[in-house]
Amino acid sequence: GMTIEDARDFGWINQAEATPVWYKTWDYFQFDKVEWSALPPQIITFLSMVFVVALSSSLDVAAIELEMKRPLNYNYELKTVGLSNILSGLTGGYTGSYIFSQTILNLRAGIKS
Repeated sequence: GMTIEDARDFGWINQAEATPVWYKTWDYFQFDKVEWSALPPQIITFLSMVFVVALSSSLDVAAIELEMKRPLNYNYELKTVGLSNILSGLTGGYTGSYIFSQTILNLRAGIKS
């Protein structure tokens, strides 16, 4: 076997750096390096992605609604996912969506929170 320290010494594992504070995320962006002229041709792709994500989120909500056997407020659910993705993106995080299979598993297991 080999210890973690040995693996670091051999260069197989990088030395961990301190995790940056979330509000310092914008300090790492270098806007002067962005090729802004590449963005306009991506508008169709961007709008297509928004459509696909909105449709798939609607289908996820519908699947959860069927499992719960009661109606859900689609507008509320989609606004919540959209707002959380915007906030996550602005703070350097990852986007997310419903994982309806996990939600249904939790519902069937009786988990309420």
